[in-house]
Amino acid sequence: NVAEALSLLGVSVEFVSRVGRDDMGRGLIRRLRQTGVSTRWVDRIDTLPTPTFVAIHGMDKNLVAGVADFRALERGWSGVIRSVRDATMWETLRFLVLDANLPLVSLEAMCERARAMQIPVWLEPTSPAKAISVAPLIPKVIWASPNESELSVMADALRRDGLVPPGLDDVATVLHFGTPQLRLLVTRG
Repeated sequence: NVAEALSLLGVSVEFVSRVGRDDMGRGLIRRLRQTGVSTRWVDRIDTLPTPTFVAIHGMDKNLVAGVADFRALERGWSGVIRSVRDATMWETLRFLVLDANLPLVSLEAMCERARAMQIPVWLEPTSPAKAISVAPLIPKVIWASPNESELSVMADALRRDGLVPPGLDDVATVLHFGTPQLRLLVTRG
């Protein structure tokens, strides 16, 4: 968890998300608070379970299959964004880390708010499927941390959508086109 890791490094972290009022949600809130992460912007909901992802990895440690339930993030997220949009959180924010599990419209709104306030943005694509949908955000972020598969599909999506000129084949060059300040932290998987 990025929020937890940053907090353990001494960074002040505000976690913005939605969780169910279930054991998983209560456990997540408890764990984040134990590591010093503020959860005051977490929306607790009664009608849906806490978002979860179950991964199955092969012997080579690469993802073989996964099952996700992110309905809590997909439904009603705009209300959370509205409550956060004018929040005091923005006044002290020095860096914004976005997770691609959020709806694209919400990610775009957060990027625009951060840009207006000159707050740098880090994008974590989370999966190849999500990386395709968030590829258009690349010009709005300073950091991105895709794995090799996510990097490849993001570059393909930018090419397909005509956001880079034809003939750019190197994946890193494609992502840096129009975003020379972009820093990539690419992992193997």
